[in-house]
Amino acid sequence: RRARMADGGGCRRQPPAAAAAAAAAEAIDPSDVSLVEAEPPLTPEQLAADRAKPQLSLGLLFVVNFIYIFALALTVPVFPYIWTTTPAAGGDQVKGGSLHSLGVTINSACELLSASVLGLMSDRYGRKPFLLLASAGQALDFLVAGLAARDRPDYALSLANGHLWLFFSRSTAGLCGNMGVFAKAYVADSSSSADGAKNFAKLIGAFGIAFIAGPPLGLLLSANGLQLPMLLAAALTVANSLLICTLKESLAPKHRTPVVQWSRANPIGVLAYLLSSKFLSLFGVMVFTDQFCLGMLSTIFLQYTTVAFGASRVLATSLLVMFGAGQVVVYLCLLGPLVRRIGEVRATQLGYSLTCAAFGSLALCSYLGVVYLLFAVMAVFALGAISNPTQLAVSSRCVPPSEQGKLQAANGTLDVIGKMASALLVYVVWEPTARRGNYGAVWILACAVVAGGVFVAFRLERVLPACYLESTKADGRIGAGDADAANVEGGQSHDDAAGAPSPAGSSLGGGAGPDGRSDIEDGPFGQKLPPKLAQVRSGQWSCAPPLLQRCWPWLGLSSGSPVGLAQ
Repeated sequence: RRARMADGGGCRRQPPAAAAAAAAAEAIDPSDVSLVEAEPPLTPEQLAADRAKPQLSLGLLFVVNFIYIFALALTVPVFPYIWTTTPAAGGDQVKGGSLHSLGVTINSACELLSASVLGLMSDRYGRKPFLLLASAGQALDFLVAGLAARDRPDYALSLANGHLWLFFSRSTAGLCGNMGVFAKAYVADSSSSADGAKNFAKLIGAFGIAFIAGPPLGLLLSANGLQLPMLLAAALTVANSLLICTLKESLAPKHRTPVVQWSRANPIGVLAYLLSSKFLSLFGVMVFTDQFCLGMLSTIFLQYTTVAFGASRVLATSLLVMFGAGQVVVYLCLLGPLVRRIGEVRATQLGYSLTCAAFGSLALCSYLGVVYLLFAVMAVFALGAISNPTQLAVSSRCVPPSEQGKLQAANGTLDVIGKMASALLVYVVWEPTARRGNYGAVWILACAVVAGGVFVAFRLERVLPACYLESTKADGRIGAGDADAANVEGGQSHDDAAGAPSPAGSSLGGGAGPDGRSDIEDGPFGQKLPPKLAQVRSGQWSCAPPLLQRCWPWLGLSSGSPVGLAQ
């Protein structure tokens, strides 16, 4: 345009060659600062290589994470019984379970003290050094536990007063941090919004795969003594530490915090970050609940099956293998289609509901006395595990990259608090109730705690930030639950829009669009709603019983809301 105006106001057109030469000269004009300072766009080959780099690192991280969990799985059928062989328990299974829960409580308390410091330092120095530190602490823990076993008198190496050494090693391992926290931060650093749920599912799915082979192998190796599987787990962890040294750092220098804010290097300071928004507050409750569930199962389930049903270690271990195998099937075959069908938010709600029902069923089995019903219960637990990767994927897209470490530090703190709360509950409740034959009391209390998590999960979609919906739309993969989460156009949360008039055409409840048509007839994203569903959305008809409809106002729902329809 400038060339045409200089040539007579655009009345005469320059020859094509002259116009191209003028355009090229103008394009490389050194006085144009914006052109000089702008970075050249990446070619498709460079973009593909850029996407491939984190995936290569993630592949190695998945191997590291699997070895970490596999070593832990080796010790599952052994570690609780080592406490029973110590002088403090004297062979009493109930007392051994109580001591084991106390050890988990101490380990969790030490993790709580160090999680905030290590999490903030990982934002400054990267994830890799702290993966290595956590691995070293785990190796020490397994080594001391193996040497503390006293089930046989002819061990070449053993520690007197093994319960004291176990308390020491559990404390040290807790202070070194939890590798799972830094692995989640590594995945968050390296994942796009489209791959978040899938990568987190792979990370957490290693738990299920490891628990298919780990506990049976640990049980087989412990046939002639409890020491061998613990020493093998320690050796695997040492080898894993060497593998961590070859990992690439996931946190780019531009995303690292310039200084460590030591004023926030405490559990209260880290948890205060979760109070910065309604979404993060509710998400924190869900993280606590999720770890509480896992902590309950890992702390007392083996002693529970042994004491309540007289089951052997083989049967108890088989139940854990059932749980692990079910998780693998769910993550590989069910999670992806389910998220595409109902969205990440609805999948999270479904997972918490199933977990709550599983804890109630576990308590019921205690009074029925039928041990083989536990296999069905463990299958329900495996289905409920879908909530973990979906809620992590949602949260990782609701905060900027520079705050991923802060988010994972808060997650790690809540993980530790959940594990500590579950272990402390077992320590307080298990022994007195088990002595009286009331073996299901601990599961009834667990069901009550998880019921609170279910309520929070159904409130989560009301406070989703705008960035979550925008990233979901950008990926072109809005599920039914994600679409319903967008109550107001532009990603405004339900709570923010509760007291404000809705813009035309933006309400799910039936506002009139700019062309005068109702959103009841044409949905918020242009879809044609069936007549019956249109009546449900407007509150004219409901498929729920009247008693349930009376509960909706107390839950903050309406009879025509998507959540009301789901319930």
